[in-house]
Amino acid sequence: MSSDHNPLRSDDVELTLASVFSRTNMSNVAVGIAEDDCATLLPDVQCSTWVVTTDYVNANPIGRTLNASSWADVGAYLVNSNISDLLGSGASPRYLLTSIMWPRHGSTDDFYSLCAGIAKAADIADATVVGGDTKLGSSPVLCATAIGHVKSAAYVRRKSSALVGHNIWVSGPLGSCAAATVALSREVALTPCLETWATERIARPTLPLSQARALASRLRGCGGTDISDGLGLNIANMCARSRVSAVIDYDSLPVEREAARIAEDCSLDPKSFALILGGDLQFVVTCPPSHDILLHSAGFVHIGKIVNSHSSRSTVSITTPDISEGVTLPDDLGHKDGRRQTFVEEIWQLLNQTERLLHG
Repeated sequence: MSSDHNPLRSDDVELTLASVFSRTNMSNVAVGIAEDDCATLLPDVQCSTWVVTTDYVNANPIGRTLNASSWADVGAYLVNSNISDLLGSGASPRYLLTSIMWPRHGSTDDFYSLCAGIAKAADIADATVVGGDTKLGSSPVLCATAIGHVKSAAYVRRKSSALVGHNIWVSGPLGSCAAATVALSREVALTPCLETWATERIARPTLPLSQARALASRLRGCGGTDISDGLGLNIANMCARSRVSAVIDYDSLPVEREAARIAEDCSLDPKSFALILGGDLQFVVTCPPSHDILLHSAGFVHIGKIVNSHSSRSTVSITTPDISEGVTLPDDLGHKDGRRQTFVEEIWQLLNQTERLLHG
């Protein structure tokens, strides 16, 4: 991290942030940043249920490691990774709180770049930053809490609500972040277009806001989850909570053509990227076939079906052109903090594991 001759002064932060996070979209905020120790929010007659999530951003995000992300990008990702959780549950973003520890001798310009990224991403998602905390410490620690709303609890899409007969849908292309990381971490020259694509997918992944808004308060009793750790692992977790199993159609997994090109250059199956990691900010929805037209018209991709478990254990299997009866995916096919690997090391381990599984 760079430093400058004007290190951040914590006593000055509050009033400055009040100007960064200007009072836009604040009709329900009675007391906001720098006006009191606590935000005061007015009741909202349009919703009865609030959905709350909290998440950290890695202290050394891959975008910074690969020199792909600015601090504004990191700020945006802090917002978007939390809002992604809300979208996966069917909630519409409303408020954000951020908790930031910044290095004592860190750059003031970098700090305000981070905050500008937070403000811009919140504005795009129609969310308002209403408070948080900022401290000085030895290294960056970035955390946010996102608050969203639904019309009633019946419209919350839970991991435990996937039912036999539900179709499985995803909100957009999968595996782009993993493919981009592989591309930028290899010592291989990329075309300018492919390098630009890879940088964008790592530094500035796009939330599927239009897809989420198309479903807002329109699906009752459906299942869902964000894809933060990988499609295979997140669907496995959902199936375990719901006590069901899932069958995924290999051919239906959506992969961008740039990711497929990177896979070809690495002699890999492009669908492997789609299964192993998150980072693309996409989410899963399970719902009865009666909602197929709505999901399709909103831009979702149908990738499989929820089925009965044939044993006491939930499973996720994938049907391939070569194996119509399906291959059972391992329970740990996705990101695990306990592996204590670098992001790149974990990607290659999971890619090799998936290649062996799909192709022997």
